Amino acid sequence: MPEKSKVETYHDAFVPLMSFVHNGRTFDKDHVFTQAELLEVTPENIMRYVKIKVYDNENARPDIDPPLNYRANTIKFWKKAWSYFMVNKNMQWNEISRVGNPTKCVPLNELIKYMIGMETARLGRPSQARRALKRQEWEQVMEIVEQIDNKEIALWLSCFLAVQFSMIARVDDTAKWRSPDLKTFEDREDYGVCIRLPWSKNVREDRDAPLQVLFGAMDARHCTLSHMAAWLEFHFEKNPEENEFLLGVEGSAGAKEIKRSASHQLKVILNGELFEAMEDGLTGTHSNRKFSVNIARGNGCSKDDTDHRGRWKSDKRQQDTYADTTIPHVDAKVAAALCKGGPVVYLVKEESGVTDQWILDYVVPNLLQRQELEAKHRIPRQVCVVLGRALLWKIFSEGAQYLPQSIVSRVRTAYNDIGDRCTLEAGDNPVRKAPIGVTGADAELVVEELLNLAPEGGDPPANSNQDPRVRRSLEGQETRILSSQVVHLRREFADFRAEGARRDQQVMYRLTQINRNVQRVAAAPGRRRVVGEDESNADASGTGRPVRLGATLSNRPKSLHDLWAEYSTGLCGRKAAQHFTPNERGRVKSVYNFRNNFWKKCKELILAGEMTPQLAVDRFYAAYGQNTSVTNILRRCRRDRINNTWPQVLQVLNP
Repeated sequence: MPEKSKVETYHDAFVPLMSFVHNGRTFDKDHVFTQAELLEVTPENIMRYVKIKVYDNENARPDIDPPLNYRANTIKFWKKAWSYFMVNKNMQWNEISRVGNPTKCVPLNELIKYMIGMETARLGRPSQARRALKRQEWEQVMEIVEQIDNKEIALWLSCFLAVQFSMIARVDDTAKWRSPDLKTFEDREDYGVCIRLPWSKNVREDRDAPLQVLFGAMDARHCTLSHMAAWLEFHFEKNPEENEFLLGVEGSAGAKEIKRSASHQLKVILNGELFEAMEDGLTGTHSNRKFSVNIARGNGCSKDDTDHRGRWKSDKRQQDTYADTTIPHVDAKVAAALCKGGPVVYLVKEESGVTDQWILDYVVPNLLQRQELEAKHRIPRQVCVVLGRALLWKIFSEGAQYLPQSIVSRVRTAYNDIGDRCTLEAGDNPVRKAPIGVTGADAELVVEELLNLAPEGGDPPANSNQDPRVRRSLEGQETRILSSQVVHLRREFADFRAEGARRDQQVMYRLTQINRNVQRVAAAPGRRRVVGEDESNADASGTGRPVRLGATLSNRPKSLHDLWAEYSTGLCGRKAAQHFTPNERGRVKSVYNFRNNFWKKCKELILAGEMTPQLAVDRFYAAYGQNTSVTNILRRCRRDRINNTWPQVLQVLNP
């Protein structure tokens, strides 16, 4: 279903108001309102309509009555949509002359103010806003994504989420990322890449979308470069056709399709069983963007710097008109703050025998082929080298298990053929991660490798002769890098403890299930055969009389599973309840009828859902509570049968 434009969305919100103003008149979705129709909209009509919608009472008092149906943000949107169609949309409402924009009247503004006050006091309608993800939740999402069986979806979604996080972007902004917007990082071409998101919602002109840098991260889950390299190499191998959208999963050639796919996949993960929320609240696609803003602000970036990274610009200050929108130091500082464990550069070890051309030929050959395409589909060679180094590191790390086997096999085979040129020990990674520092001096961006300590008697560090201001800043960042590593180790230790506790809980739960199953098997070790009238099997005493099972019911079944076994196979040598004759049912009429409500519904579930009796009984526990006694469950079954109010999980859907 195609997405609606802004005007269509405004029109859908405006039609109900006009129908109310014109006494229920019906308007088509493409109706063009005349000036005479629009002039009939007055503040009084608007207030009556809003009060009915919000309070279900046109005489409601907003300063006393709490809102019932909507929140203040919804009314603000309505006000904005209605104002779009007004004749004098830019004029404030003049109560004396009765001219202007009626949506800008004082009573409506007062109503919104009171609604906000009620929401603050938690007296209004609960908020539906999506909260920000926590760091543990975001890392959970990335780990779940990497384990998706469909490698194309796994690589694409991990790249999508990493780019969205690093760019503080919306989902639709990220979906519109194109080949011409992937550039070389001119300041230090080996240290990262630059991308551009010119179609952002907040971008009103071309100058509002500058090139912005992306660095690698010490933590592999947060490393945008490695996620990007893995996806693009696999993507261009599987989809070699020309497609300017770099995140065109499964051949998608439109930004709206990409956005819908990303939103759907993320929703499935956040609502799935593998995802464990750390706190209450709704989560969604916007939660990733809020999370990246919190990380940037939490790492010391100012509001202005974070706004610059997220392309949230305004024209309310004079400098917004005069200042250049491309500010490398500000953007790089926030980009570095978003790298967990600190920003890093991928450098090839000299002992590996690997060269840049080897990386292009064997690690990212499909990326290299983009050099032969026209300008709008071409990717710079240096970008291929930087991404190739990141992908090579990932292939020789623990993350290789999540990569497509075709890429891993190709690279490892070529690496084994290097021969004597490689002097590294077996198992060593040919690429190393080096922490980098980001600072500035004299309005210039400075990016240097950190912890570059010279050996005893050797040459001094490369940055020892730099500007003292730069050197002091880099030394301070080295200290912060070490502190960050300590915090990182502590957090990993805490995660390991939490994971151990979670696994212990799962093991105990499974052991409990096993014990229950053993008890059920012991209670009903086998199905007893009911001897018919015409059978003449002798009993154990050898009298030659047919053996008949007792047609009685147990006194106190311990669980619903025992109760179902009593109906289907019989308990402790008794006859199965389903084989009772009318006379036998009459002898235990009260108890049989009391339990029959459960038996009938359980049998109905088994026949309709093609499920096992164990699963059918578990549904009753899910509906009425695991700790609810058998007697109370049977009472609720009788009540639900009489009132026909069975819980959702016990309802049988008609085919």
